[in-house]
Formats: sequence, C-alpha cells, structure tokens
Amino acid sequence: MAKVKATTYLSPTLVLIAMDWDEGLDRHDFLGFAIKRTPGFRGKTGKPQAESDWLPNRIGFNGANPKGTDMPSNTNPIQHFQWWDARIDTEDRGKNFTYEIFPVVGPWQTPQLLEEQKETIACLIPKVEENGIGTYFNRAVVSSQAFSREFGNIKTHAQYEQALAWLSNGMNDALTTFIAVAKGKGLAGAAYHLTDNEWTIPALQDYKDPASFVYFFKSPSASGKQKGDSANLPTLKTLKPNKNITFDIRTKTSIMHDKFIVRVMNDNPDEAEAVLMGTANFTTEGLTQQANVIHTFESPELASFYMKRQMLLRTDPTIGKTAAGATWSKLITVGDATVRVFFPPEQPAANKKNNALGSRVSIDTVVHAVQNAKSSVFFSLFSVTDKQLLDACKSVADNGKLMRGLVNVVREPKADAKEDATTVAATWLFERSQDDNMVVGHDDFRKGNLPNGFWWESNTLTDPDKKSAKKSADGKKNNSVPTVFVHQKIVIIDGETETPTIFVGSANLSGNSTWNNDENLLEITNCARLSRIYIAEFLRLYEQYRARFSWNKRHPDGNTNNDTFSLTKDTSWAAKDYKAGTMEYNARLAFVGTTLKNTCFMSV
Repeated sequence: MAKVKATTYLSPTLVLIAMDWDEGLDRHDFLGFAIKRTPGFRGKTGKPQAESDWLPNRIGFNGANPKGTDMPSNTNPIQHFQWWDARIDTEDRGKNFTYEIFPVVGPWQTPQLLEEQKETIACLIPKVEENGIGTYFNRAVVSSQAFSREFGNIKTHAQYEQALAWLSNGMNDALTTFIAVAKGKGLAGAAYHLTDNEWTIPALQDYKDPASFVYFFKSPSASGKQKGDSANLPTLKTLKPNKNITFDIRTKTSIMHDKFIVRVMNDNPDEAEAVLMGTANFTTEGLTQQANVIHTFESPELASFYMKRQMLLRTDPTIGKTAAGATWSKLITVGDATVRVFFPPEQPAANKKNNALGSRVSIDTVVHAVQNAKSSVFFSLFSVTDKQLLDACKSVADNGKLMRGLVNVVREPKADAKEDATTVAATWLFERSQDDNMVVGHDDFRKGNLPNGFWWESNTLTDPDKKSAKKSADGKKNNSVPTVFVHQKIVIIDGETETPTIFVGSANLSGNSTWNNDENLLEITNCARLSRIYIAEFLRLYEQYRARFSWNKRHPDGNTNNDTFSLTKDTSWAAKDYKAGTMEYNARLAFVGTTLKNTCFMSV
C-alpha cells in the first residue's frame, strides 16, 4: 500500500506542509489527511505546552463548529494537499518539530486513520535571521478568522497595540533592532513615507548617533488636479529636537518610492555594514495591516550600493541624472544567497507621444525569468500594469505550468475601456479569477454575508482612544485602513526547486516604477531556504483570501441562506487534484517535489 508523500516549507512563523497520496486516486472513501504535531500547542499564558496536538480544521462534515472554534484533523480531516501550521511561536524558532501525516478514509461518520500509510517528517524551525539574512513577513490579515477571534472586540488602547504587534509579526522588531544595533555608528535611509509612531519614530527620537534620511515631498499643483504629498511633514516636526538626524527633501521625481535604511560608519559608503530593505513603507499600516516583507542583509558590499544611492538622492537630482547608467550591480554573495540590485528609474523614459518604450532592463529581467521558468511562478501584487510581464505570466499558465497570484484588487473592467496595459491587466486577472481561481484579490467575510458558523471580518482597525478622525498634513481625513491590503512586490520563480529566483523591492514593476520613480529591485538566486519561506508565507495569504473570494462570488447578492463551508463525504473533494492537466494536479505534484515538465510561481 502506498505511503503518504510529504515535504515542508519552513518559515520562522509557520510551517507549510505539502502532501500527496497516490492511492487516493483509486478510492471512493478518501476523506483527506490528519496531521499530528509534536510538540503540541501552547495554551494561555502560564500554561504548559502540550506533548502533541492534531492540527486543526475550521470546518467539519456538517459545516463549521457552531461555537466558532476549530476542530482536530483526526476527526475532521484536511481536504487540501497543502496545509499550514500557523501556530509557531517566537519560542519555537530553532527547535525541532515532528509532523505525522495520516491518510483518512471513510465512512465519514467514523473516519479511519491508516497507520501503515502515514509519513513522519521532522523539521527545524528557522530563526528570523540566518546566514546574515533576516526575513520578516507580517500577518496583515485584519480580515481573518484568527484576528476576529483574538481581537474582534478592541475596547482599549492596550488591546489595540497588542493587535498591531500581532499583525506586525516581528516586522516591528526588525526595524527597532536594526536601529538599536546601529548605536555608536550611524544610519542613512530613504523613506517614501516615514510616519510610524508606534515603533520607528520613537526609536529615532532616542537615537543618539548621526542619521540621515531622504524623504519624499510633493507640492500640490496650481490647478489643484495634483493633491501633492506632505505625509512626512509631521515626522520632521516630531524629530526636529533630535539634532543628530538630518533630513533631505526629494522633489524631482514622480515619487521617491524607496524604503531602506543603511547601517554605516562616518557617513561613508566604504564603511557601510548592513542594509534593511523590502516592500514595507515605514508607516504603521505598512508594518501591520498591509501585506509586506522586510529583509536585513549583513553585507557591507550590498549596503555600500544602497548607501551610494542614498547619497545621490540627498542632492535631489533630476530623473535624468538618477537614470544615467542605471544597470544591475555585480553579483554579491550574502550567506547562502546570491544577490544583485537595480536602482530605477531607467533612461530614457517611456514616451506615449512617439510610442517609445524606454529602457526596460530591470523589468525585462523579470519578464525573461518568468518566460524561462522551469517549474513555477507565484505572484503577490500591489498593482498590475505591465502588459509584457502579464503576457509572460499568462503564457506560462496557458502552457500548463503552475501559477498562483494574489493582487490588491480584482475589478471587472468597463466594456468600453480602451485597451492599455492597465485594462489588459484587469481583464486578465478578472477572467483568471473567475475561471480558475489561480489569481485572487483581497476579500473578507462581510457582515450579513458570511458562512454559517464563522465570524464576520472587518477591514479596519482603529484606536479606541482616538475618538475623532485624524487628519493628515494635507487636511484629509485618515482614520481607517487605506484601501491597500496586498502591498508586496514579489516574484518567486521555480521556488520549490534548488535553483529558485526571487525578485523583491520597492518597485511595483510598472511603467512608473521603471521610468519615473526612485526605486530599488533586488534579485535573489540560488537560495532554496529563502524561496521556501516565501512560498510558505505566500500560500498563507493566498489561501486566506481564496476562500473569501470564492465565498463572495458564490453569494453575490449577499443572501447566504444559512450556507457554509463543509467537508465532502467522499473523494470528490480531490477530483481536480487527481485530474491531469489541471492547476490543482500540477500543484499537488510540484509541492511535494514530483518533477513537472512545466510549472511557474510569481509574487510581485
């Protein structure tokens, strides 16, 4: 009899378990998988950790638990071939875990676990910093059952701060620790928005050594059509008493979109030590409620490139000057990864009047990598506007390769819309989502339109101590979460293999980010350890929103009629997973390491 196949994708905050069972194809009573974890879960504060526990399932054969609590997978099996253990605590990092994966067969009233077919897999939970590279993904899921369970009734400022820390998932520590380690040295940063009053600004208020920041500012146009951007002005006022920090304004660009900080001695690129970079703006929303990633690299060589860029931006150069000589840096080895960096904008800029495309060295590198993917592409996108990149992704999916996508919004385009890159992108994403659910957008279980037995979810998080609406520097009301939920700009290619490629940075891989903005784009290659972290974190978000997107599509009128999710009582749940040629079939094989001729994952 065939045993379960399994492998793990390890992140410092969760474990993704990929499973397969060949024998399930020929059975009509295959009900899914039961997963036993050793050690078990921690209870409330002060309670001992259990010796072992069954990973939970939110639903059972008769729907969700009426009490709103999870149920163990040995009686309510997992009907997916990828599942994750998100209850990895800070204390678990660097410790050994064991997972026993059992196939479960019917009858559904009395599920049976097949002991002889189980697979046992051991793993070491990674630390947030390994081999000189720190990796931090926030949770960014206000609209989730986990958040609703923990923080669904916030009444005090203390509870609000606990919720922010939970959402940050250690990203706040990445920033404050990076600043603290620079004690006795110096800092140099470039910040599109530097407004986080929870952690970042207090840490800078107490910073006693030299620091330099380039910040973005845009005056409103005389006509009033362009509103301008003065979000950073309150920060300058708050930090003005700290005479160690100097600020340089950046105005001569569409936006200065960088978000990085360099640890450096004597304000000298030759004495740069490390760099913090990623997709998160240094705002409270960026660190908590918007899906983002931050890296720290203990690499003087890489930090020097970022330091030189920061020093150039201090002078507020023209776009032409920053674009001159724009190219990829040389390859650098950092721990177990090979990296190189590109600083847009590129020259010449695109020109719609004469149909000039402009230099596309940075974005075309991503396009070509997608086109040459051997096995997979995941994407998690803030926005989608580059037609060539979209065509590349669409072609790999159309050719039978594995592809998964997550985007900030999915909108149906207007019927009379002209076909530019944005329209094509929206059309493609909408059609893909409707037909295949390979690309999904942020969504939630709305009040009055949610599965029976689930909590409704909010997209907003407010501080109870602030009764009135806050206003930004330009007078605009700003008392709720922005309409940005997926802010990542990540592409993972062949991520489940030993030769993956990752693209990450501030650049949205759009025309503006290529030709008009100050950006940074990092390419990471040959580091399977990092790519598996990315895949684990990507799928956590993807599956989070896939369920909500599917539910709202299932009930477009908001009338649920007491409907809910439930387990199937036979093998029909796995029909697509065992049907050759489907995306589900490709995913089932690829994630456990079965070689596919074609597969592609991408996250932007």
